[in-house]
Amino acid sequence: MTTFFPLLVVLVYLILSLTSIKELNLESISMEQKEILIGPLARFINPEQETVPAEKYERLFYVNAVDSIIMLVGIATGIMASMIYLLLFIKWTNQDITDPVKELLANIKNTRGGETGNYTIVRTNDEIGELAEGYNEMTRKMHEYLENISRMNRELEQKVKERTREVVLQKEEIEAQKEEIEAQLDLTTMQRDTISRQKDLILDSIHYAERIQSALLPPTTFLSDILKDHFIFFKPRDIVSGDYYWTTLRGERLMVAVADCTGHGVPGAFLSMLGITYMNEIVNRNESIRANQVLDELRDFVISSLHQTGSRHEARDGIEIALCIIHTKSLVMEYAGANRPVYLIREGAGKVEDSAEPDCELIQIRGDRMPIGIYEQEVIPFTSQEIPLKKDDSLYLFSDGYVDQLGGPDRKTFRSKYLRELLLEIRDQPMEVQKKILIQRLEKWQGEVEQIDDILVMGIRI
Repeated sequence: MTTFFPLLVVLVYLILSLTSIKELNLESISMEQKEILIGPLARFINPEQETVPAEKYERLFYVNAVDSIIMLVGIATGIMASMIYLLLFIKWTNQDITDPVKELLANIKNTRGGETGNYTIVRTNDEIGELAEGYNEMTRKMHEYLENISRMNRELEQKVKERTREVVLQKEEIEAQKEEIEAQLDLTTMQRDTISRQKDLILDSIHYAERIQSALLPPTTFLSDILKDHFIFFKPRDIVSGDYYWTTLRGERLMVAVADCTGHGVPGAFLSMLGITYMNEIVNRNESIRANQVLDELRDFVISSLHQTGSRHEARDGIEIALCIIHTKSLVMEYAGANRPVYLIREGAGKVEDSAEPDCELIQIRGDRMPIGIYEQEVIPFTSQEIPLKKDDSLYLFSDGYVDQLGGPDRKTFRSKYLRELLLEIRDQPMEVQKKILIQRLEKWQGEVEQIDDILVMGIRI
């Protein structure tokens, strides 16, 4: 518009300033008139003709002085219109484009400086207006976000203060607890040291009791002299044992016993030392005493020493024992037992004629079903059995510790059945080898399970 409108004004004035030659109503045009119409070029167009028919140039136009003035006025008017239009356009541009953009730019600078509450006035519906609306929306959201952040900061600051107070209180409480724990730790340390000293004293006493108990048991040299092929597998659960073995030789009578006292550890050890002492005293008084009589007198000693009356509330302490008296010349064995059996393995006991395979038999000799001590039923004498022995017979006396040991995949007891099968399996081995096999089989069965009772197994080959 700025370009075409002034040109249009100039063009209109130019058309108005032109006059057609036809309007002069001339019949011919002289050379002078032709030069006036065409200019200096008229001398070169048909110079020999003095006149030219007017109809030949009737399509030409000319400009006279008045028309020139009119044309100049038109040009000036177009220029003036252009200037006025340009000034109006610049003013409109400043009002509708530049000023909003400057205002938007100023608000953006203020926003960048931290002022988020400035909004821009939307003056137009064009892209500048949309940009202003977008800026206002952005400013509003930024203001809301900043308000939310400020509110959250205030809440967070308040929470931090509250948490700080809680931490301070907890710190004071922890410090108080720390002091109390340190005091308790000091007390615990003192108690630990005291317990450690007491433990050492108790262990020293128990180890000394072990030495006393070992001194009461038959020495290994004595057993080797009177028992040529034998083994003793003795494994207390604690340092001292409630199980004990007893052996003595009175003339031609070899006395062997394996006993299991109530309990284990120190209580069982006290009872075992009483049993060993009483049995030595009984035999010393009467060297020809029978096996059942030994148990009868031992029971009287135990009941008297423990002051057992049969009352319901008193402890039922006692001894289970298997006692064998072997006559070395006649190879006859007297056996008396209190809840403990004896296993006898005899080679060739059931050998079939014309059979090359050796046969053997395990004979279980049971004792009386009552202990050495007070008993719920009426006290009756122990019985004695006489069993003829043969050369190479094997005798096994044992407490219940081996067969009652827990182990295996299901943590069950070893059981007497498996012990009998094991003894039949290893019967051909020397007694010391049998002992090693018994130990290995027990360790494999026991695994990681702790030992639950004292273990004592004695084997003798006739």
